[in-house]
Amino acid sequence: MTVESFKTSYKQAFVEFQKQQNYDWSITVGMGSCPPDDETINRLTIIDAILSKKYLVCRYHKLPSDARFLMLIAFEGERSCGSRHAHILVRIPTPLKNCSRPTLLSRFPSEFQLLWDKLNPASVSSSAPWPDTTRKSVPIEFCRSEVARTIYTVKRVQSVEEAWSRFEIVRPSHGTKFLNENLSVIQNRDRQKRAALCLA
Repeated sequence: MTVESFKTSYKQAFVEFQKQQNYDWSITVGMGSCPPDDETINRLTIIDAILSKKYLVCRYHKLPSDARFLMLIAFEGERSCGSRHAHILVRIPTPLKNCSRPTLLSRFPSEFQLLWDKLNPASVSSSAPWPDTTRKSVPIEFCRSEVARTIYTVKRVQSVEEAWSRFEIVRPSHGTKFLNENLSVIQNRDRQKRAALCLA
């Protein structure tokens, strides 16, 4: 399979997947306010994880997909031209703790905005003992999702492949695997003990 055919099949699968989802919120990070792509996705990943731990369970990745938050992002425009921006679709699950779903739906924009600003690297000075509260938050547009907005978000995905086009499904990390730097020392000691006891 060539790279182009893979991209085409991925795009088709992506479009079909999003058609099956019922999104609750549509978010636009406008021109001039959108961080670099990887930073934006990383920030969304952290927000997803924080909200999942707060409203679902700590081991949220064990839940079935339809019981978790779902964030889908599509970038448009070229950064060199100053037109880079992002559209985000969010599906809100039924909370398992802290509140009901209608309550979470209503408080989601304010919580998202707060976390977005908190994760902005420019909002915290490494030399200051506290965050810079005088800095204005980056305005983000929130709208209740509807069919037209859902179609608009992925319209570029369905068109001809563009070098600046990017679309992702945001998924929080499953956690970092524990790495024991002394593992070889422990294993060697265990081998010596087994040898001394004639077990190896």
